[in-house]
Amino acid sequence: MSEILILGIGSPHGADRLGWDCIDELRNLAQRWPGRIALEKCDTPANIPNHISDCAFAILVDAIQGDFPYGTVLRLNEEELPEVVSRMSSHGVGVCDGIRLAATLSMKPDNLVLFGIDINEKTEDSIPYYNRSQLLNAIKHEVSRWFSRHRRPRSA
Repeated sequence: MSEILILGIGSPHGADRLGWDCIDELRNLAQRWPGRIALEKCDTPANIPNHISDCAFAILVDAIQGDFPYGTVLRLNEEELPEVVSRMSSHGVGVCDGIRLAATLSMKPDNLVLFGIDINEKTEDSIPYYNRSQLLNAIKHEVSRWFSRHRRPRSA
């Protein structure tokens, strides 16, 4: 069991690559904390429960079709997800549906956030580097905050 799971949701196509690309770009982060961070890719929100069931903190990363300006980096906690993401997923089954399924099956960790970039309707475009860089920095900051609040005792 890893303490933190960073789950990239998407596919290898168009803007939907965002989640998977972030996982590829965060390999160095996982190496800084061996055994404490797991990086995984998920092809559909329906598979979220299978991925998040064995961690203390899940960070989901996804391209989002929404009402914010194109390229807006979003961080949504669990309370904000239903009202914002339910209408914004770029998948047929939404991220909220996957999280609700995990909760129903008692597979959801106590701590979960979603990071995304609003792609509006530009599903075939790639995400500009600047926006992806902002997203990656926000995820790294979230991980650092978690570890500063959940320090492990040093071995003697």
